[in-house]
Amino acid sequence: MAVAESGSLHTGPGGTVFWVLAVERYLLGEPGSSRYDLTLCREGNGERAPLKCLLSPQLNRLVQRNLLHSGCQLRASRFSVLTDGLRVLERAEVLRGAAPPTVCVAVLPVPRPLLCCTKYYLPLWEESDYYGEEWIEETCSQELVNLEGLRIITLKELENTWRGRLKLAPLLVRIMYKSRLRHYGRAGKNVDWPYQAYFEVGDCSGMMSMVLWNSLCPRFFRSLEVGTVIFIQQYVVKDAFRMRTHPVLYYPNLKIYKEQDISLNPWKSAAAIKIIPPKQVQAEWRLPDITYRFITRYLLDTVPDTYVCDVIGLVTFVGRCERIRKKEDGDDFWVRRFVEMVDETSAKPFILELYCTSQPEIYNQLHPVTFLVCTQMRVVRNKFHNGCSIAYLTSSSETQIYITGYHKGRPYTTDTRVKRFIQWAKAQHERYFQKISVVGGYYSFPPLPSSFQDYSQNMKEVTLTSLQEFKEKVESLHYREHKHIVIQGIITAVKYTMHTMSIGYLIDKKPIQPVQTEKADNELDRYTSNEYKAKVTNNQSSRQDYLHNFSKTFQSFGQILEPEEVMCLAKDQYNLRSRKYEPIQTSTMKTSAPDLDPSLLSDSEETEDEYFTADEDIYEMDGVANSKPLNCSWESSKWSEIKSHVKEFLSFGHLLPESCPQKFEYAKKEAIMSQHNLHPSRYDSYLLDSSNNVRDVASAWSDGYYTLTIVDLIMGTVSELNGKHFLCTLDLYHHGNDQTEVILSRAYEKS
Repeated sequence: MAVAESGSLHTGPGGTVFWVLAVERYLLGEPGSSRYDLTLCREGNGERAPLKCLLSPQLNRLVQRNLLHSGCQLRASRFSVLTDGLRVLERAEVLRGAAPPTVCVAVLPVPRPLLCCTKYYLPLWEESDYYGEEWIEETCSQELVNLEGLRIITLKELENTWRGRLKLAPLLVRIMYKSRLRHYGRAGKNVDWPYQAYFEVGDCSGMMSMVLWNSLCPRFFRSLEVGTVIFIQQYVVKDAFRMRTHPVLYYPNLKIYKEQDISLNPWKSAAAIKIIPPKQVQAEWRLPDITYRFITRYLLDTVPDTYVCDVIGLVTFVGRCERIRKKEDGDDFWVRRFVEMVDETSAKPFILELYCTSQPEIYNQLHPVTFLVCTQMRVVRNKFHNGCSIAYLTSSSETQIYITGYHKGRPYTTDTRVKRFIQWAKAQHERYFQKISVVGGYYSFPPLPSSFQDYSQNMKEVTLTSLQEFKEKVESLHYREHKHIVIQGIITAVKYTMHTMSIGYLIDKKPIQPVQTEKADNELDRYTSNEYKAKVTNNQSSRQDYLHNFSKTFQSFGQILEPEEVMCLAKDQYNLRSRKYEPIQTSTMKTSAPDLDPSLLSDSEETEDEYFTADEDIYEMDGVANSKPLNCSWESSKWSEIKSHVKEFLSFGHLLPESCPQKFEYAKKEAIMSQHNLHPSRYDSYLLDSSNNVRDVASAWSDGYYTLTIVDLIMGTVSELNGKHFLCTLDLYHHGNDQTEVILSRAYEKS
């Protein structure tokens, strides 16, 4: 490389090829203004130390859409040099190349931002988790504490005596609840570690909030678990901060001190926190035991909206990670994924909407066929059709999740409900649950209401999106961002494509059959897997019921899309059938088109039971007599005349492989789940290289799909189309690498 007079470094002809070992994010300047540092390894010079440089803000878009990511290759053609010698990558082209050599990955620079005084990087895709070695290496361990001769005060005494005192007596408390981590770093706040976390702590006299601040967070946050007993000195008490969330408390007999917060600070007289080993905890301390409110899937349908509870189940589905903007015009995101799990009490699964809980080591390891415990989950009752409602669970700021491998020593392991579930689960055959488990793919939930009026009432505001706005929204999507929009148009063509020919591995999925009531729990130990599956078989819908439902649905679809009457178009869309409320279902019909969602384009009435069973699997559907391919394609008679006058045609009508759920294989669980997690900030040779080993994993999607052509109503040709107008709700999702998924989730006929 040569240094130009302008302070630029120009590479040789054709540029210089680098491997990208890390892409790391931090904030600089205004809120939401992310900057990125790159760690690069030059091709052919693996012996050299990696190069760490800044990424020009003009290239941020490459990271935001995950084109430039750890493990990729890029050709750098221009660097600039700052006065302090830091290099800034100004011009580059992302290449598709081989993985970085091991010698490059062996030693990475210390992860500290190049441009600011902070000592930390943020997670690449959101801010609710922690990132970096400091959070792992500085974790505090347990230690024996000599309490002999110390005057320890209770929370009640503290509440009555704290004002006006410079030094407060020590506290001995148990952690009752834990919130997720909060990053408050913004422009103008010169703090090394701008983090805080809330805990609720209790003793024999009551419960009070405790706040962990700044550099104490990387040292203690991971170690302070629910149930942990801690000894605290040199703390501060302040008036409670009102604008925060609180857990729903399960302790009616404990007094809650809401007016004060215990504040643990790292500066001046730094707070002294000691974690007491469980074996040293004594009964005479009279610390409260941890209480849970576990409910079964059977009981979920009986509890009210907003009810807060704890649940345990066997995971059968883990969805892909989705990023949701916190504000429409902002660059801060929440990360969520949907999970389904079953227990012994119902054929319906728990459906969980899980946001990041500041437990990345668990959240990223979520996979099927694991025991999952979720605490402080809130019930949401969603009305969607003729007064019917679906109950699902969403996480809160105080939710904690635990999977197999993380249960040892947790307080809930002694809970009666947990013991009953474990007894049932141990009697099941793991291979059977592996067979019925799937991961990833498009997941439309909760179901949208049957009328646009009900839909609009559930939304804060319904804004119709024009064709131009649609283009802008698609182009502005970030990596793994999910967005929901509404367009108004006329359907001019519907085309059915047999999907089994292109991705086509079939998986027979049978729903889980419940023990119907709580009173049957004592029979769980005698219930074998074969009996379990036999009971499932006996409760399947009959072939005739399934085919009748399919025929009825297709007829109602045709009643709305009559060639003389209905048309719609100007963007290709496809409609993957939304998952229903039963455990993930896929049809095994190879030669017939899949069941259309009756509520999508028809006004046919259904009972709740019919809605939920419309997509159930039927054993040996291949043997159904007279099952012939149905001609499900249709086109307006006027469309061919108008097509040539369409100025712009946006095509999203091809089903992406990433939109289809995958069959789960336990032996490849890390590699499979890495495809549905967010891309790592640092290159992980094991996870990223192993992605090549999952190319032969079977798709769990056995049906075809529909491509709809929709004409935007503001187009000049609309006057020639006298069909019915529809309000179409679309799900947008960006997979990265410029692949965008656009799926029609519901169409409402405009009155």
